[in-house]
This record gives sequence, structure tokens and C-alpha cells, in this order.
Amino acid sequence: MKHTYIILAIVLFFGACTSNTIYKKPKDLIPKDQMVDLMVDMYMANVSVNLPNKDNLRNIQYFPLVYKKHKIDSTRFKNSNLYYMSKIKDYLDINQRVIDKLEILKKAKEAVRKIEDSIQKIKSDSIQKIKSDSVKKFKEAKLKIKLKDSLKSDFIIGNGVIIKKPPLKTKKKIQVKQ
Repeated sequence: MKHTYIILAIVLFFGACTSNTIYKKPKDLIPKDQMVDLMVDMYMANVSVNLPNKDNLRNIQYFPLVYKKHKIDSTRFKNSNLYYMSKIKDYLDINQRVIDKLEILKKAKEAVRKIEDSIQKIKSDSIQKIKSDSVKKFKEAKLKIKLKDSLKSDFIIGNGVIIKKPPLKTKKKIQVKQ
């Protein structure tokens, strides 16, 4: 008798774990491809709820906008989602396609970010080069003016190099006595 109760408990346990609930196919079932796009947008909307938007507002409900974009209502989504959830293979396929699309979007976003960063780096490098060239030219010009004033004309200044002028060779005038 004791073994009978144990066997009955095991059968009931495993019977309760399996789901025999398969929902009827709704008349307005969302096709798998559209369901994938819809779930990608739902995921993005769910993530966006906690991010500030351009007006610095949070907790904006984006789901009605997703429903409007796909021209469905929440009841149609709920019925289609329940139907696909009852068919595990279909639901796993839809979820895998959603994950794949999200990965593609992530890689595209990272590629755009890298391009923007490299453009910004090129801009900042060129600005730094222009600034350093301008500062260098200004310092050289300032140095030339100072050296010309302080050294009079005993030195030649060019390309940042100071060279002492050679003494001028003067021809002595020979005076002829008559």
C-alpha cells in the first residue's frame, strides 16, 4: 500500500509538470515575422522606459506607440503571444530571431559609435595641430622681435636658429695724394 501511494504521487507530480494547454489559434494571429519585429520593438521600448529622453523625462510608456506602429492592439498581442508560448518550438524560434536582430542592432550601433569617435578624434587632432602650429609661429615671431631689439644687428635669426653675423669686410679707401 505504501508503494502505491509513492507511485501515485510520482505520477501526479510528473502529470502536473507537463502542460497540455495549447491555446486555439486566434483568428487575428500575428504572423511570426511580424511578431519578431514587434517583440524587438517591445524590448527596445522596455529598455527605454528607464532612460531619459530629450526632454529629460522618465517612465514614458512606449508600448502604446509600439502597438500603433505595428497597427495592433494589446489584446491581439496578448492572444498571439499566449498561442506562440503554448507552442514551445515556435516560441523558441521567435525568441532566437529576436535575439539575433538585437545583436545586429547592437553591432550596428557600436560601428556607428566607432566611426563617430574616430571622426571626433580626427577633428580634435587637427585642431590641436593648428593650435600648436599657431602658438609655435607666434613664439618664434615674438623671439625674433626681442632678439632684434636686444642684439641689434649682430645676429641673424632664421628658422629658430640664431647665428652671429660675420663682420663686414670693408674696403679701405686708399687716398691718393696729389
